Amino acid sequence: MPNSKTAPKTAKPRAENGWIRKSELDAWLDRYLPVPTQVISNEEYAPIPQTPEQRRLEREILAGAERQAQRLGMDRRKFLKTSCGMALAFAAMNTVFGRMFTVDAEELFEPAAVDEKKLKTFIFDIQTHHVAMPEQAPKADQVFLGAVVGMRNNAAKMNPALKDRKAAIEDAYIENYIKEVFLDSDTDVVALSALPGSSEETDVLTPEPRIFFARPGAGKPGHDGRAVVEAEDQCVEGLHRGGARQRQTGLASG
Repeated sequence: MPNSKTAPKTAKPRAENGWIRKSELDAWLDRYLPVPTQVISNEEYAPIPQTPEQRRLEREILAGAERQAQRLGMDRRKFLKTSCGMALAFAAMNTVFGRMFTVDAEELFEPAAVDEKKLKTFIFDIQTHHVAMPEQAPKADQVFLGAVVGMRNNAAKMNPALKDRKAAIEDAYIENYIKEVFLDSDTDVVALSALPGSSEETDVLTPEPRIFFARPGAGKPGHDGRAVVEAEDQCVEGLHRGGARQRQTGLASG
């Protein structure tokens, strides 16, 4: 007879084109962790398998969360949503990888102790895009631009601020990019990603010459070091030609 306490509450996720969504796998395993314990993919590359250290970290977090949740009279999932759950994850990483984070014992069960040590959060958005203006790419791929607008519509489902706003390609132009990323949000630094396309005439995400705002220079956004360029290997030559400040990653992944 199935044990109601251990039986999965959701159906086992089904692979689509060889991929399983992490959110669906977490729901099936009832494994909602405050920090990642393995490399995942955006479907642009095959991730490496979970390492022994990462498996140990996962076990440390789950076991510690069970203990602390019982102590505080709540279930494990609710505990892991709290600031104490985040502190436990930091402590677990210290156990597995060596002391890297300062975590006091009371932070594992007292939210006020966590609040006392809060500092300004540094936010680094590791993959962002803006598209070329019409005058920069007069023969832009219209199908691709339509897909960009579609992604903006999907974002409205997650962002209440966009709920009553009709998406338009102008939302992805550099002016609105700067406004939303650097003025309206708490983001500190971004990686501006680029992808090589089929031709320079139709590309709207190539780094040279269209991703220009990350280039150093007076009067241009990005000269203060708040943006770096992330590009595929095929784009690196163009980045050097254009004089853009760049961080070569080999594979643009988010």
